[in-house]
Amino acid sequence: MISACTNMDHKFIFWVQGGVILHGIDFRCMARRLLDTVACNLICFELRRTISSNDVRCQQASIGEDWELMTQAESVELDTNRPGQLYGSDLIREFGFLKIVKEDFHNHYSQLTAPGFYALFVYRLGTLANMYRNKLVRWPLLTLYVLGQRFVRNFFGIEIFRHAKIGRRLNIGHQHGIVIHEYATIGDDVIIRHSVTFGVGTEWITGVGPIIGNRVTFSPGCVVVGNITIGDDVSVGPNCTITQDVPAGRTLFMPPPRSLPKQEYAKEQ
Repeated sequence: MISACTNMDHKFIFWVQGGVILHGIDFRCMARRLLDTVACNLICFELRRTISSNDVRCQQASIGEDWELMTQAESVELDTNRPGQLYGSDLIREFGFLKIVKEDFHNHYSQLTAPGFYALFVYRLGTLANMYRNKLVRWPLLTLYVLGQRFVRNFFGIEIFRHAKIGRRLNIGHQHGIVIHEYATIGDDVIIRHSVTFGVGTEWITGVGPIIGNRVTFSPGCVVVGNITIGDDVSVGPNCTITQDVPAGRTLFMPPPRSLPKQEYAKEQ
């Protein structure tokens, strides 16, 4: 734990670091202080990735200042010339939590009220929790994730689990009726619109789910059934049900509806 956050009681810091319960601790404030400690650690972790440790102090880190910088940034420059593709926790470990969240924010038109951004922010929080083994950091993050995930699911109708592997710049265009398989793998620059479901086929296998390539677009009402693979640059039309693998560079669409005249009009003609 980092003890440079000066707004915290020294007794509380020693108790966290050494595991010794000292007299005089205000247990009513323990939860709040623990969350403050986690926030300070996360911000200091991000600062150490880009700034030399000789030029920065943890006392200078502020949640409000970092969030203001995040919302004012016009673009995020991330290295795209990598031999392998990164998802979930590996993506955050490589580029940092704040950079990925900034990219999600700008990919949703820089709107803090966008339901898709809320859903992805909560998901990224869950993947961040997966990176930590220290219970003092992991449990508060998991608590925030669970509360946020339930809120996004019940209020916006978007269900994404922290075990899913999601790449960069996923765009959730609309809300309601969106269910992502718990172990789905989704590539970069994917667009998901409302009423899209990545569901289970005939067999549930822990850790295995559908694999979606890069630059795949899902129109409203699409259903992906089973642990199938969809290649890159695939466009899926409205109300398509996909039950088998799809090669890259394809367009999927439903046949046009039949046009039948009503009985009374047929008699007149």
